[in-house]
Amino acid sequence: MPKTLLIGAFLAWLVPGAVPAAEAPPRVELLTERYEARVAALIDGAQRSIELTMYQANLPDNADDRHPVRKMLDRLVARSKAGIAVKVVLDAGTPEDGAKWPSALAGEYLASKGVNVRWDEDDRTTHTKSMVVDGRWCLIGSTNWSYSALRKNREQSVLLEDPDLAKRMVGSFESLWRKSRPVELADR
Repeated sequence: MPKTLLIGAFLAWLVPGAVPAAEAPPRVELLTERYEARVAALIDGAQRSIELTMYQANLPDNADDRHPVRKMLDRLVARSKAGIAVKVVLDAGTPEDGAKWPSALAGEYLASKGVNVRWDEDDRTTHTKSMVVDGRWCLIGSTNWSYSALRKNREQSVLLEDPDLAKRMVGSFESLWRKSRPVELADR
């Protein structure tokens, strides 16, 4: 019997896939000062899809193409124009916030460039700051897309390569997407 086990183990070693390999742990990266550069590279490298949920994407009305939020938004626009499925849900603020809400111009900017962008439900605050890329990369953290968050604040976000988590996050995103409403130009 021991000889049979030895031969079986040897054959299993020779035949790839005969013995399931242990799953590799998710790749995890803590993003602090590298957030902006790493997220830019992640967006630029997207091959299939980007699902972004953002509490505040603060695009000032005088933001030129060097403004960090404008640069992030322009990356999303470029990927959308390249045929990548880009979907964005932004917190709508409250009706009283109107055009003063930090994300108002960002939402309208993305919509004007053809990106699928929606406002969350008016009766709930979407405080999430997350992104899933290609059903594989998961970004979760404290970083809003604002000049302060990207250039001044101490923020922490985590980037994980984890398809299982990505699948759950996309499911949560799609649930939010179904409850949200499209951004219409000058709807504020």
